[in-house]
Amino acid sequence: MYFRDIQLVPYTSDAALRGRLMSSWRHIEDILRFHLPQKLDINGQGKLVLSLSTPELAERSLYSEVLGIATLRVDGFDANRYLALPYDKQHLAALELLRSGLIGFCERCGVAPEPLTSACDKVAACGFEFQFAYRKLCKFHPTRRLKAEVLVTYKRGATDVALRLSGKSKTILHNQHVASCDLWWPTVWFDYFKSRWDGEKFIVSSRTDKSTFEFDAGYLLAP
Repeated sequence: MYFRDIQLVPYTSDAALRGRLMSSWRHIEDILRFHLPQKLDINGQGKLVLSLSTPELAERSLYSEVLGIATLRVDGFDANRYLALPYDKQHLAALELLRSGLIGFCERCGVAPEPLTSACDKVAACGFEFQFAYRKLCKFHPTRRLKAEVLVTYKRGATDVALRLSGKSKTILHNQHVASCDLWWPTVWFDYFKSRWDGEKFIVSSRTDKSTFEFDAGYLLAP
């Protein structure tokens, strides 16, 4: 199993507090996952959970591995102090928790941390907002005159989905905001699963084959 996932989880019984914290750094986790190495074996673990202990609760064990999920306890996290920070400093603090957790994880497993810390550097370099073309949904029209690209943007508070159409010379002919979703998984992952051209229409559908959105590009294909 390759290592492809990491998550910060505050260990508290206060559901509202846990939700506020996790929504503040979810986009950072998403960006980091995007930049993780594709094929990195770390002791057979597919995911690392960094359990942030609070004065209220603390994981009993410092480290455990169960069914491909490693859990590492992180002591000293102060939720109120973190939430009092401005957003830019919250981003830096969350990234540092992820970076230090990955380094500690690698040290325990006897693996060099550089591929993972390099991924953290890319998160900081993009300014904690990252857009990419969702490759499996990008399709040329059968005439090759248009290319449709579905763009996903990870940012604080939402995962945005947009449509971009470009011509043969890569000139952008159409840009359209499609949706702002609360979560990448399961929302975008489920609703934006496959795409196709049907005549002059570009159609994106869900995992259950339900149309998520359609765009009529007839005016762009007209002679």
